[in-house]
Amino acid sequence: NAVLTDTMAQSQLQQNQADTAAVSASHANLHFWQRVAASSIGGVATSLTMTPFDVVKTRMQAQARPKQFGSGNCFLYCNGLMDHLCMCAPETDKSVPWYRKPGAAKFTSPLDALLKIVRHEGPQSLYSGLSATLILAIPSTVIYFTSMDLLKAGLGYRPPNDTAGKAWVPPVAAVSARLVSVMCMSPLELVRTSMQASLEL
Repeated sequence: NAVLTDTMAQSQLQQNQADTAAVSASHANLHFWQRVAASSIGGVATSLTMTPFDVVKTRMQAQARPKQFGSGNCFLYCNGLMDHLCMCAPETDKSVPWYRKPGAAKFTSPLDALLKIVRHEGPQSLYSGLSATLILAIPSTVIYFTSMDLLKAGLGYRPPNDTAGKAWVPPVAAVSARLVSVMCMSPLELVRTSMQASLEL
């Protein structure tokens, strides 16, 4: 029985190692556009999951400190992928920005805010401001993850087999990919900020 158990354990270990190697090989053989698609889908899924939490946080902050969300001020908006510094819109009678909506009743907790927003404004209100930020967040995410994958592959880092003595590759690839992403997206971020500032004038 002991011999049989050891044989089964070794067989299972070999099978696991073979499965891991197969997965690693298939990942290494992904085409460029497959990596782009995977990054895009992951970015959208992350944003759809995390944005409601930041919308609730922003709405509660605006309700507690309305003066800080007045015309000319800024607030931080996070869609799960990037932090965006957004300028508050001018106060007019024609329209009320989503972050300054009064709400049906005062929010007493994050859960209470979440439920009241959905009940009185609809689920779509939990994604207020998302579309504008995704224009920058999705390309930035795609550039970062695709660049990091290609850099790791180019430097010979193919887990779980070809990793001996290459612990330095993932951090170097991550830093380099972030630099590439920032250099590509900074001009667009500058244009967005300039357009926001011109609307305030």
